[in-house]
Amino acid sequence: MTNTTLFYLWMIVVVLTEVLGDYLFKRWSQEGGWVLLLLGGLGYFLASLAWASTLRYEGLVKSLIVFVLASLFAGVAVGVIIFGEEMTPKTWVALALTVGALCLVE
Repeated sequence: MTNTTLFYLWMIVVVLTEVLGDYLFKRWSQEGGWVLLLLGGLGYFLASLAWASTLRYEGLVKSLIVFVLASLFAGVAVGVIIFGEEMTPKTWVALALTVGALCLVE
């Protein structure tokens, strides 16, 4: 496999474990309980380990841009689809500005 392929495979693992942590923390905020809190922390910990692996195949700047964009969209999707959160016009503008700013860095 090429370095680019390995980078994106690891990035998928990073985003999935990060969003799993987000999901578990959100559930913890609604329901309480130590198990959800600890599992959310475990999701973040595993995401950090996977994140370290991405840096073996790509630079920090590109890794950050890909991670922020992917986790932003995945996190918003979880909030809207699973938790029924609403996207206000201000939220849409913030999302667009964030994507635009990150694209300018690349």
